[in-house]
Amino acid sequence: MKGISKAIFTGKIKGVLLDAEYYTENPLDNPWTYTTEQYPHHSFEEVQDQVRKRGTQFIKALQQYTSNFSILSIWISSLIMDDEKVMPYQKTRHALLPHFIEGVLLGKTKGVQVIDGNELAYWNMKPSQFIESPDLIQKTTVRLMKPAKGRALAKTIQVSQPVFYDGLMVLHPRFNLGSESNLRWNWLEENIKHAVATSTSNVVWFYNERVDWWNGTINDTLVNILEHCKDGFTKVAQAKPTALKISKYHNVNAGKGHFYSTDNKKPMQAGEPAFLYTWNNKSKQLKLTYPEKIPAGVTVFVNGVLSATIKPMAASDTVKLKTFTKGVIAVLAKYNDGKEASGFLSN
Repeated sequence: MKGISKAIFTGKIKGVLLDAEYYTENPLDNPWTYTTEQYPHHSFEEVQDQVRKRGTQFIKALQQYTSNFSILSIWISSLIMDDEKVMPYQKTRHALLPHFIEGVLLGKTKGVQVIDGNELAYWNMKPSQFIESPDLIQKTTVRLMKPAKGRALAKTIQVSQPVFYDGLMVLHPRFNLGSESNLRWNWLEENIKHAVATSTSNVVWFYNERVDWWNGTINDTLVNILEHCKDGFTKVAQAKPTALKISKYHNVNAGKGHFYSTDNKKPMQAGEPAFLYTWNNKSKQLKLTYPEKIPAGVTVFVNGVLSATIKPMAASDTVKLKTFTKGVIAVLAKYNDGKEASGFLSN
């Protein structure tokens, strides 16, 4: 870690990525699980304490030459959040990982930012999976931390959403989930757009194994989609013409939120407008109008934090968002027929 610290400093690197996934066949070699077979003479609490110490040692070594960088852990609590649906926390695949990160939080300086990479979002197929996850991840991480100081520091962890290019574009047969091939570019575009809108860390990580970034052979459509998605948030890049049609629904600062199918067999693709929105920066009010049909429920998130819950009873609603000054407002509407709609306002 001291060697990596020197590389960060020398190369003026902005951050490092920690892949917490284990690749050994023997489950007893998983560093993040706890079983009495792995630790026959130590309780879960005793192992937690030791792992926490290791986290502090890890980050102090990584700060040897510089203490101004981000550390993005592909997992922190997102997999635990999923595992806990079917098993108690102590038996989850990452039961000890949050306590390692807790040690990192206790030992880091103010200049080091810790980010949860939420790898679980690789296969997201509906807006709610993106929009709701930062708030759920933060609440889960805070709950898992043991000392009060650790819980307070856990609130500073930000979320970075991933985009799994090989999976979404089915560049290997094992990634084929039955999605229609003509919709895959749209799925990629929507996942990038939602990842950018819901990453509270201002970082999106793009994972692939079958793209050659170094020899100028990148697909023009991929470049076009990346620039198109960026344009909605930065208003700097301009989408280049392409033979392949990009989604006509921009969904960012457009004043419209769009329907999405929630059929798990279909990739995420924007449909017709579902609601309209306007933002009054002076009064800090968001006005929502439902011209087609009234949703069963609407939630509003400010920079990843749940800020308002609405049960619409009429064709319009007004929400006051006093805390919003900069970033992204995400609006998620859910309907009785199972459909969802999302819209994003960025400044």
